[in-house]
Amino acid sequence: MAHPTHISHNEKEMIYKSQRLLDSGKIQDPIVALRHLCLARGFSGFLRFGRCFREIDDNGKMVMNLNQFAEAMDNTGFELNDEQVEDIFRRFDLDGSGGINSHNLMDCIKPEMSASRHAIVHAAFHKMDKEDVGVISMKTLKHYYDVHSNPRFTSGVQSEEAIVKTFIDHFEENNHVNGEVTKEDFENYYAALSASVEDDTYFDLVIRQVYKL
Repeated sequence: MAHPTHISHNEKEMIYKSQRLLDSGKIQDPIVALRHLCLARGFSGFLRFGRCFREIDDNGKMVMNLNQFAEAMDNTGFELNDEQVEDIFRRFDLDGSGGINSHNLMDCIKPEMSASRHAIVHAAFHKMDKEDVGVISMKTLKHYYDVHSNPRFTSGVQSEEAIVKTFIDHFEENNHVNGEVTKEDFENYYAALSASVEDDTYFDLVIRQVYKL
């Protein structure tokens, strides 16, 4: 199995499977379609999706009305029609207040991770976020991201610099170069990566090796 933290078999296979499902026309539920639209964008799909909401959020509460939600969805570039967007919104506007919480939406859309996977991802971020502020610098992420156990590095297929760049590029996609990675960004990235790895033990091993846990 290729190391899943760079674009290789794992990510390509995940993209292919989700795109094939979308193209089949068999997905009727727009929430399920949204999940696969994110997965079809690769490991950065949920990361990009979450950032679209943050760009719309003007009060820091991550609560949006229908117009804001529609704008955020439009910014993703996902091909969902107005009816599907409104359907998703209504299903998350549980109290009929005319607003939805994007965290609740993200939690529903992201592939489910086991408790052990959540724990190891949180441990990795916490190791880097020494002040427990929920944000780390890109410089910190690069410093802690270790590729020496990566088969593509040990076999000489790719240099350390190339592997790190591929990883960092996921977080700097679409000219997002403010030099920061939030805990939400980190979790959204690994939610997609997790979907490409079936075995809990292997997922745990990869995270431990990469972040020296």
